[in-house]
Amino acid sequence: MQPDSTTEDPNREHRHHTRVDLFQEVVCESGEVEARSQVADISVGGMFIDMPRSPFPRGTRVTARFALRADEPRMVVDADVHYVQERIGMGIRFVDLRDEDRDWIAAFVEESTRRKGSGGPPLRKSARVSVVVPIRVRGAHANGPAFDEQTSIITLSKHGACLVSG
Repeated sequence: MQPDSTTEDPNREHRHHTRVDLFQEVVCESGEVEARSQVADISVGGMFIDMPRSPFPRGTRVTARFALRADEPRMVVDADVHYVQERIGMGIRFVDLRDEDRDWIAAFVEESTRRKGSGGPPLRKSARVSVVVPIRVRGAHANGPAFDEQTSIITLSKHGACLVSG
């Protein structure tokens, strides 16, 4: 029996294109509203932009401006806000991407993927955002006493967090 879509594993990867980190300024505009970030990840289908306070709700058409490398001209692409993760960022899907822009992005992703596997320093799965989020951590050591601590997350990504512990 096949599992139905309502019980599908929420951790399953749904992306069709490889994403790589992009550490360049990204500017998104819609109407009179503009938002900027320095960190994103990109594929030929879209990008996730680290942005603790996205001014754009899901479904908004935006114009994104970014360069793949510091010495290159900025690309200008239309995109739709596909989802927003509060206090983390937003995912955008490119709309009507020109063939030359798609090829340019694909070459950048390929180069970044090759570099990642070349024995150089590992690239992160996702970018990190500096935030301060109060949390409570409770648990027990494997062979020891229980603990209960008020602390804070200081760095957050889509794949984990760094927290201060005493």
